[in-house]
Amino acid sequence: RFTGTAGPPGRFRDIAGSGDQFYQLSAKDEIVFAYITKPDNSGNPLTVEIYDEGEMVKAQTITKPGGTLEISAEVGNP
Repeated sequence: RFTGTAGPPGRFRDIAGSGDQFYQLSAKDEIVFAYITKPDNSGNPLTVEIYDEGEMVKAQTITKPGGTLEISAEVGNP
């Protein structure tokens, strides 16, 4: 399970779910941020990946129970 927000500044969107989820965010030539919390008490990994035009530009994983993952990446620039 996870909860959090993601998007470019000023246009964050709430997200929540479990398992593999994909969220399309409207962003071009901007930095996209994600703040995702793993509310369970397990050491299971939570991974967030940011893609630009179908290509992964950044990924980050946490395993800390109740931890929050913070990730950002620039998208849309050549």
